[in-house]
Amino acid sequence: MSTQKNTKNSTILFAIALAIGAAACGSDAKAGDPDGAYLSIQGDAQLFLEPGYQRDLAVKYHDGQGNPLVGEVSFEILGEPRGTTIDREYGATNAQGDASLTLYAGEQETVIRIKATADFAASVEWTVSVSEGAVAKDMDIRGQYELDSDFDIINGLPGKVGDVANTFADLTDGPNDPATYVLDELLEGQTSLVADAANALRPGIDGIINDLIIDNAPGVVTDLLELGSAFGQVSRQFGIISTMNIKGDSIESNSLSATHSIRAFSFDLNGENFIFTMDELGVDVEVIENVGVGYDKRTGKVEFSQHSIPLNYGGFLALALEEVIIPRIDPDASSLQELLDNKIDCDAVGVSLSENVGLFGEGFYAGACEIAIEAVSSIVMEELRDIDDRAQVNMLISGVASAKDPSGDSKADQLTKGDWSGAMEYIGNMGDLAENANPFTGTRMSSPN
Repeated sequence: MSTQKNTKNSTILFAIALAIGAAACGSDAKAGDPDGAYLSIQGDAQLFLEPGYQRDLAVKYHDGQGNPLVGEVSFEILGEPRGTTIDREYGATNAQGDASLTLYAGEQETVIRIKATADFAASVEWTVSVSEGAVAKDMDIRGQYELDSDFDIINGLPGKVGDVANTFADLTDGPNDPATYVLDELLEGQTSLVADAANALRPGIDGIINDLIIDNAPGVVTDLLELGSAFGQVSRQFGIISTMNIKGDSIESNSLSATHSIRAFSFDLNGENFIFTMDELGVDVEVIENVGVGYDKRTGKVEFSQHSIPLNYGGFLALALEEVIIPRIDPDASSLQELLDNKIDCDAVGVSLSENVGLFGEGFYAGACEIAIEAVSSIVMEELRDIDDRAQVNMLISGVASAKDPSGDSKADQLTKGDWSGAMEYIGNMGDLAENANPFTGTRMSSPN
């Protein structure tokens, strides 16, 4: 069904519902003969539900002075239900004279009436419109929600954050990598005499060393490619678990604000979800006060104004690397150095280099191999630690979602179809979020406050 056609149908259904509801007015008698019997609908007589939602309905059976009566109330659907059902056709009143049922909206749009009857009383009716985009009248969105948000940083990570992600690509993107990368790092900072002497043998020495590394560690390049791919995925596509506490004296937009508390990072890898709490990251929960909240009661749309979320981003990536990504490649390793140590036999490399290159003994080359592994590992971890030590990484976001009330208690139970927009900021560098690719949902945790 197209959006235009769906909107048109919903408008027609809404108009029909109003017309039917107007015709039913006056059936809710609450005064009269003390010896008479009456039925009164509790709550709204005109209901609007989205397909698949449910609503509890109740009537009171009483005399003309409001005193409860004991009896049985029958319920009947009038019109074409199209999958909409009720859970009972009759029910006995309780001590307060109340009788209730649960209405289950079907998947098809429709307008129906639900008729309630009891002995000696005039019948009463609800008018029910089931349509996409239906919003409960005066729905209260105040309260605390658990948010599950996913982010996609499309334009690359800003500044130093991007340099770390690129390190793994640098280890594998050259014809003689990882040897070329390792030699570059080892020669950086050396005296010009040492550097010039080594560079005079290049690129031939790169190829020889790389062949020997691969001969003695045939899977190392594949493992590094897998490592880089997984790290790049986690660094660009990750989630945040948080709470959004919406507060205000009323549900009018100009009286609402929210507190956004960041409680955990999450990410998916090969179909499996992982969560790291702030406690596991060794930091406090981040709390952002006075987030602006806009609410349109006609559409149920909730808007959160732009606010800045501080991220312990380097710590998160380091934890993801050492506790998830590396152990998936090598279950016996919990650090990049252990992974490379397990994959590369430096003693065998030393023997091969001594025999093929000469100049030094196998012990010298084996030691250089171990130093290179330690250096590469230190570079990566130091860069990750430096992200948070150097400056704060911030997520600048604003978002919009639809408030839903499946339970029918006039309090929003869910925030659905949410989407964040904004960017990640680091020392003035910005990494934009992908457009329409940063969804979030919310589930009510507490009563309105």
